[in-house]
Amino acid sequence: MKELLDDYHVHLPISATTALNWMHRFGMCYQRTKQTYYTDNHDRPDVVTYRNGYVSEHAEMLLRMPVWRTLKKGELEEVNAERRSSHAKAAGATMSEGDAVPEIKGFDYKGPNGEELVEVLVDDVMDTADREVLYPALGGMRSVRFEEAAQRAKAACRRHTPETCKCGQLIFHLGQDESIYRANDGPSGRWYIRGEGKLLPKTPGVGVMVSLVVSELRGVGFKLSDAEFEQVNAWRAEHTKRPPLTSKDPGLVFLEYGTNKEGYWNYEKMEEFVIDIMDAFDTLYPDMQLVLEVDWSSGHAKKIPEGLYATSMNLLYGGKQDIVRATEIKSKEGYLGDGNVLRERPVGAHASARPTGPMRKVRAPLLCVGEGQLGIFGVGPEAQPPWYADDAPRHDRVVQKERLVKQPDGSRKRQLVDVKQEGWEGKAKGLKQYLYERGLWDDKLGTKEARERLRACKDFQEQMSQLESVLAARGHILLMSPKCHPEVAGCGVEYCFGRSKYVFRRRVNVGDQKVSGARDGTVMQQLKRNVALSLSSEYIDLARSRRFTRRARTYRRIYNGEFDSAFAIEHSKDGFARIEAAYKVAKSHRNIFDTHRAFVSAGLSSSGGSGL
Repeated sequence: MKELLDDYHVHLPISATTALNWMHRFGMCYQRTKQTYYTDNHDRPDVVTYRNGYVSEHAEMLLRMPVWRTLKKGELEEVNAERRSSHAKAAGATMSEGDAVPEIKGFDYKGPNGEELVEVLVDDVMDTADREVLYPALGGMRSVRFEEAAQRAKAACRRHTPETCKCGQLIFHLGQDESIYRANDGPSGRWYIRGEGKLLPKTPGVGVMVSLVVSELRGVGFKLSDAEFEQVNAWRAEHTKRPPLTSKDPGLVFLEYGTNKEGYWNYEKMEEFVIDIMDAFDTLYPDMQLVLEVDWSSGHAKKIPEGLYATSMNLLYGGKQDIVRATEIKSKEGYLGDGNVLRERPVGAHASARPTGPMRKVRAPLLCVGEGQLGIFGVGPEAQPPWYADDAPRHDRVVQKERLVKQPDGSRKRQLVDVKQEGWEGKAKGLKQYLYERGLWDDKLGTKEARERLRACKDFQEQMSQLESVLAARGHILLMSPKCHPEVAGCGVEYCFGRSKYVFRRRVNVGDQKVSGARDGTVMQQLKRNVALSLSSEYIDLARSRRFTRRARTYRRIYNGEFDSAFAIEHSKDGFARIEAAYKVAKSHRNIFDTHRAFVSAGLSSSGGSGL
């Protein structure tokens, strides 16, 4: 062999480039195994409407977060000049062309001695590593506009009682999400020789679900030191009847999912997870307000029984619909309309038939300010029937009606059959009656339009979900991320999962560390160790998690209109050159690499191989 190598002037070990060249010459190629993905309705009107409100609320909350820095006005001008110069050099442009770079803007104010100062986001003027040095405790300064923002938040608060409200305190923003890791997860690309590649496992293997929180103050998870762990358990023993925590990281929970294992992630498990987080938070940060941001999965948005949810109501009375609780008309604005717009209905037409007659006179609402509204019809002789069906039976009854009935010989014949008619007494009112009593009904409305109109009422807008009520009981806030927008999800949690999956498939779950059931029966324990390692500070430290948070925050700023041109978007600090692609096609978080691969895998590509 040595003689053969000498004849070809080959000296071992060969470089990676030489090996790659020879592999290509032998007809080998590296291809990425693409998974299917679905395209969400990123620009669906209702999603955009919610997103606009979400980014505005976030912008207001930023004033109560420790993410600010104060500069002298001259210092900010120097920073902007340096940005213009750097862009001009990088683009090979003149200074005048470089002037098109959007300037960092902030809040101008005067200091105690009359000096001109500017308050700016730390994202714009500091690297995440510098934040740890200058602001080791919180990562930034409190805004000079904090008191004004706190007063506005307390005045607008509808979630808390005066005794529990923390809307005047500093905010601790926490993002949460779940993801699944499987034993056979590996790089999504593999080498092919003349079109043939290595056989992949038939199944993804045993899996574990991970629930994770990410914050700008503590990074990935909610890791507790020994002293903090004892402090939290002492607080739980004094203030609750719950058992002590068993894990020093309540922000990272594993679930062995499956019918015959630990079940599936549902609301009950989510509530227990959140309560553990709140116990640790209230112990360590009693003077801050927790804002927990989650997505719209069913375990997060569970409804309160008899809550004011328009989506749970049918158009007409009775049937299979939820009964909403009683509510009070607190004011005309946001509760009552100017009157009902009605049309003549043909004689004998069913109550659900679309009216086609001429317009009637507008009828005033039946309710007044200060009165209550029930979700069911009354019981007793004084109870009134639905306004649109005066002849509806009070109680359930069976009547005979003529129907076409199939005969044994296959023919159809008209004959009398028993038909059940539902009575209205004590039954759910439905949208039509409910809106009519508020003076909001219009005969042009269908079920969808009626639900949207009722959902716009203040009491329905203020109705909390079950998880939201759990946080509100302690003065905290639950925030729902916009649907189809993984790029803005709380504190960059999607990016953290993306990097963890990259590390898990490329660095951790490989070689001797790869999960395998052939050696012993500890497959699940080995899988959990590998997942925990991929989420550890070795691969996602505090500085990197803050970069992910900064990217999500910059997306929110873009959606909120802080960058007023495509050029500004493309040349903003984090360089979102592909924002237009994100507007047109948004993919699920399983494929966030499609638009953010280089950003998520930064610093890891040198390990060899390509892709996931």
